[in-house]
Amino acid sequence: MGLRLVLAGALAAATANAAPSDDVRRARVLFEQAEADEDGERWSEALEKLRDVARVKLTAGVRYHIALCEEHLGRLVRALGDYREAEDQARLENAQDVLRIVGNQVAALEPRIPHLTVRVAPHVSEIALKLDGEPMGNPVGVPMQVDPGVHYVVATAPDRPPAAAAVTVRAGESKVLELELEEAPREPAPPAPVPVQAPSPAPFPSRLPPSPPSAPARTTQTSEGPAIVATALAIALAGGGTAAFLIAGAEHDTAVRTCALRADPAPNACDWLKNRVRAWDFAAAGGWGGALIAATTGLVFWTRPAAAPAALGVALVIAPTAVGVGGRF
Repeated sequence: MGLRLVLAGALAAATANAAPSDDVRRARVLFEQAEADEDGERWSEALEKLRDVARVKLTAGVRYHIALCEEHLGRLVRALGDYREAEDQARLENAQDVLRIVGNQVAALEPRIPHLTVRVAPHVSEIALKLDGEPMGNPVGVPMQVDPGVHYVVATAPDRPPAAAAVTVRAGESKVLELELEEAPREPAPPAPVPVQAPSPAPFPSRLPPSPPSAPARTTQTSEGPAIVATALAIALAGGGTAAFLIAGAEHDTAVRTCALRADPAPNACDWLKNRVRAWDFAAAGGWGGALIAATTGLVFWTRPAAAPAALGVALVIAPTAVGVGGRF
């Protein structure tokens, strides 16, 4: 019932002497919704709506109900401050409905607010305290109003590591928290420099050591003369072997035609023709074999260093029945 009276008085004060605007009409709706939230103990929702109403018109009644929501949410320190501001504003506005109840709220809330005293040892200059990340309003050793619950306190001082601790306080409790600032660790003195003696210069030798003999330069000149001869011989032998192979093919064709026209039925009648074909085949094989030997010899001469000149004699023998290479290296 008291809530409805205060809300009605606040709303009437906001709209008594002016035509309701859109903001005022919205504020009336928020008043009604806040009333329903408080009746249902939805204090966070009610507080949010009342803060929106306060942006339109902050009356003593609106401030009172903001403090009421804060008290039920455990924010006792802020609630006490808003109750007192609502009482002062109600005297200025002559809001009797607020004055009838706000005094009782202040008297009932004050004994419930806990107090925390922080002491720091040793007592050094420029000590700074923080409560839950925010600077504390009271100096070291002076009791401070805090909300019930767990709080985190940090003490700092120049040239010392910070001291921190968590503390739990209950409603109506007064607690003392002791913190100790340790001395900063001393840095070890740097080691004394060790004198470094410069080494004595080595005596200059009267005689310089003999220089090592230089290695003779290796010659990579190839044996060009024998290499050229061997290469030319390999080409000639390869050409001769090819020619003999072609002649053997022609002799084979001739032998086939000649034997086909002979009327002599003797089995060995055409052996002399076959022997000629075989002779030219042997000549071709001998030429190619000699070309391979000559090419290998030329490769050796092209890649080995030059040596003392030696007499070189090479002879190529080609016959219908034999082929060969002779000479002196």
